[in-house]
Amino acid sequence: MTHSQKIASIITKRHPLGKKIAGVQNNRKNILQQLRNLENYRQRIIQKIGDSQAIKKYQEINLTSLQESLKNELKTLVKLSARFSRQTLNIAVVGRAGQGKSTFLQKLTGLTTAEIPDGGLDHCTGVRSTIYHKPNVETYAEVYFYNEHSRQWEVLGITIAS
Repeated sequence: MTHSQKIASIITKRHPLGKKIAGVQNNRKNILQQLRNLENYRQRIIQKIGDSQAIKKYQEINLTSLQESLKNELKTLVKLSARFSRQTLNIAVVGRAGQGKSTFLQKLTGLTTAEIPDGGLDHCTGVRSTIYHKPNVETYAEVYFYNEHSRQWEVLGITIAS
């Protein structure tokens, strides 16, 4: 099996996970809507009853934290669904200088030092490299250079306006 076939197989196998996550996502949306309905119903009950003790008990019911928890879950599920549905395979390789990270990526992809520089005898600047494989298109790579500050922001998931 070629590298391309292996990658295609991995992508194909993870797509059903994306569909399962989408199902969980819909379930959570449903629950969140039902909680909103329950909150509306609770408010109507409070307005109709005259017993101050009962009103106090109904006001103690707090659905807000549960709703916030579900909203946070939904944000995570959206990201997971997008990740498992995409047509790319992302591989992170980290380690100390001179330990073979670039060589590993070269062997994995079949690319050379022209596309994935390995630093030779000097240290190679750590960069984010994106390697694209598209059938019937010459393989190419994109390299993104960061300074320490901008890289930290990306790792934290914060977009920096340019």
